[in-house]
Amino acid sequence: MSNRPDHLEPTNAAHESGADLPLRPIAAGAAIVALLTIVGLVVSLWFFRVSAVAAEKREAAVEWTLPGGRDTPVRQAEPSLEGDPTATLREVRRAEQERLSTYRWVDRSAGVVAIPIERAMELVVRDGLPVAPAGPAPAEKGR
Repeated sequence: MSNRPDHLEPTNAAHESGADLPLRPIAAGAAIVALLTIVGLVVSLWFFRVSAVAAEKREAAVEWTLPGGRDTPVRQAEPSLEGDPTATLREVRRAEQERLSTYRWVDRSAGVVAIPIERAMELVVRDGLPVAPAGPAPAEKGR
């Protein structure tokens, strides 16, 4: 036996009985988590039902018509995406190439014409860029 008093001797009684675990706070925490989970599920269910009702109202607001004397209504077409984006791109590029490679009037009454881009680059290389006429020098501020 040791020389220590009895109240300092290690005992296994607390470990064996489970008295060292605070069961009330653990149970309260579990109950709070369960309650929050249930509340979250109820709120989610309510949100989805409200969304479904709103979607049904939007669907009911879509205009239905009877085109061409049909007996059954047909929903009017909504805007759609391009059918063939590649063909559209080809058409845009063709129009751009035509615009860049042909002579045309921009403003006939003012005498403004557009020339092909290749010809415009040749003229810039040969003649340089036009220079604005020199005017009076701007006055410096602060002097």
